[in-house]
Amino acid sequence: MINLSSNCFINPDLYQELYKIEFKKKRLHDFEQLLKLYSQKNHKHWLYPSKTYPINQKRLSTYYSKFNDTNDRELASHLINNLTHVSFENFYESLKISILKFNETIKDDYIIILGANNSGGALNKFTKINNDNMITKKIPINKSSFWVLLLSYPFLKKKPKDIIFNFELALEFETMHYFKSKKYTKDFLFFDDCSYSGSQLFNNVIGKSEKELTLLASEFNYNINSKRSLLIKRNPSKLINIHLILPYISTFALNNLTILNQRSLFNMNLYNNYTIPTYYELIDPSTINKIKKNLKIYMDEYKTPIYFDHKFADGLSTIPSFILPGYIINKNSNKKSNKKIISYYPYIENCYKNKDFQQVIKNSEKKQSLIYDNNICIKGPYKIAYIEIKKIMDEKKL
Repeated sequence: MINLSSNCFINPDLYQELYKIEFKKKRLHDFEQLLKLYSQKNHKHWLYPSKTYPINQKRLSTYYSKFNDTNDRELASHLINNLTHVSFENFYESLKISILKFNETIKDDYIIILGANNSGGALNKFTKINNDNMITKKIPINKSSFWVLLLSYPFLKKKPKDIIFNFELALEFETMHYFKSKKYTKDFLFFDDCSYSGSQLFNNVIGKSEKELTLLASEFNYNINSKRSLLIKRNPSKLINIHLILPYISTFALNNLTILNQRSLFNMNLYNNYTIPTYYELIDPSTINKIKKNLKIYMDEYKTPIYFDHKFADGLSTIPSFILPGYIINKNSNKKSNKKIISYYPYIENCYKNKDFQQVIKNSEKKQSLIYDNNICIKGPYKIAYIEIKKIMDEKKL
């Protein structure tokens, strides 16, 4: 029987155990206990998606026919025809290939980083009320990166020496080790499903650990300076080995990673299986501009045409408000009005029959508004796990 009340990844009362060096063994033990809970037969849906979400080609044809303007119809087809759907089976296989590459590379002790880079760890909605105010307990079990770690852990041939919430804290611990013993762990492992722009991982997570790296670098007489929150090296030696198990990455993010590897104190090691071109690489600039103007879609250069059975990424990474609900825009039949009419006709399998999804579409058409909720149809197993674990916690009054 797994005791949730004593698990530091679940119980907010044990929050401090995630951030103190002396609780290393407990962190590893509690994570492995949590994995056992997720792996139980009645909790398999916490790890594995129960549905798949390919495009229904018959409905897609009907969708195209609902554009009154043939030019707009063609513009929509550019966005959809370049779209890649990754089934869970294909994702899982790519993940295992990426892990195998890591297993073949890693030789020394390493630390797993859960991904966030602030004092609280990754964002989470677990809260606990004290007498003074509300304290948010930021535990990332509802994040895709934590879910990928859960899927990956059984396949890691060499297990980590610790699992730590953020890179900044891990470097602080290892700097302390260095000053005591002149030794420190140089290898740090990150997990995620896909990187679109690279900013979340490369800038927000890795690039903001200046203080800790500067302190460590000073011990090696490194001449360094800071630029855009990344430590730029003038000495060719590398201080830290960053390992990224990242099965899918966009070409835009890959370029950011390459720059980081060339200019920073980090030796970047990527283990992936699939590189995705962005919309800007797949569609010519003239057509991109027409899409922006005619379809009223905001297109950044790093937006990437891919989605998974476990997640449709948000509007910073791709275009869920267009793809997921089957967005259609037409000229108003009233010639006196220049305002265009928004309607929806979803064509993704296991979405268009979803009653909650249908209600959202109905309300949005009535209000003539866009649909920004990328979880309305495709809800990742980690989101479901979070909801059900929180319910268990509430029942036990944790």
